[in-house]
Amino acid sequence: MIDLKKLRANPEPFKRACEVKRVNFDVDAFLALDETYRRLTKECEDLRSQQNRASKEIPKLQGEEKAAKISEMKEVAGRLKKVQEELSKVEEEWKAKVLLIPSVPDPRVPEGEDESDNVEIRRWGKIRSFEFTPRSHIELGERLGIIDIKRGVKVAGTRNYFLKGDGALLQ
Repeated sequence: MIDLKKLRANPEPFKRACEVKRVNFDVDAFLALDETYRRLTKECEDLRSQQNRASKEIPKLQGEEKAAKISEMKEVAGRLKKVQEELSKVEEEWKAKVLLIPSVPDPRVPEGEDESDNVEIRRWGKIRSFEFTPRSHIELGERLGIIDIKRGVKVAGTRNYFLKGDGALLQ
């Protein structure tokens, strides 16, 4: 996850990251949303703090003073409810967008359209050539009976699997 303090202090590298990574993300719009989110959060906390202080004061008060304080707290509770509703809407959007902010790439990484533009830094070892078509680890695991992807997906959802037999022992 992105360090939001860095984003708030210096948004330009993050804007550049959006361009370089071809991510359609409006950093300025997020910063405005973030400011609203932080303001509403602080307002909620202040109102709750005011309620807590009043709940300690009210038992000590008498007569009109007590009634006035209770009336004031009803108004505070109403404002708090409105602010919390607004905050929950903003927070939902904020949480969805904060995950979309791209990280700032290392300046040494070359820019390119796709993986064909990658630059090979070094090659180690010798690439084997087989007389047969190599199988993927998934196909090998299923043939050996040590991975059960279908049942894993059925039980836990996409991208899940079970190790069984020797696969479980090996793990």
